[in-house]
Amino acid sequence: MIHRYLAAVPFLCATARRDRTAGSFPANLTASAVDGFGEPRTYRLAKPTRVCVPQSGDLAAALACYAAKPLARACTPDAPQNPTGACRREADCGGTKGSTRFCAKQPRHAKVGPLVLATALTRDRARTVKPLELCVPSRLDPR
Repeated sequence: MIHRYLAAVPFLCATARRDRTAGSFPANLTASAVDGFGEPRTYRLAKPTRVCVPQSGDLAAALACYAAKPLARACTPDAPQNPTGACRREADCGGTKGSTRFCAKQPRHAKVGPLVLATALTRDRARTVKPLELCVPSRLDPR
């Protein structure tokens, strides 16, 4: 669901580069999300790719986008351990090989489109190809 604020205010996005003084980016960082088309997926996240700020300048309503690659296999939401997390075998999800199916292969992205993109600038048509980024609400501190 798109927050009303996000739907009403244009955002300006800039490429993000991690600061050299920042610690190392967390290894094996994953996040689960359901996209606007109802497709649940677990992603492995890499470094930030862009920062998007509303034209109003409200830094508390910004978005941080991360490179996101869908995992091949993930624990089901009802797994006793590591729900929606990355897995390679049944034991990673708290299951038993041969008797449970908690470590499941994730489906491929279902292409959607053509979509009509109706903005204040123009109307266009596009289709989804594959997920590239996961953008999450962020509060920016300009220090």
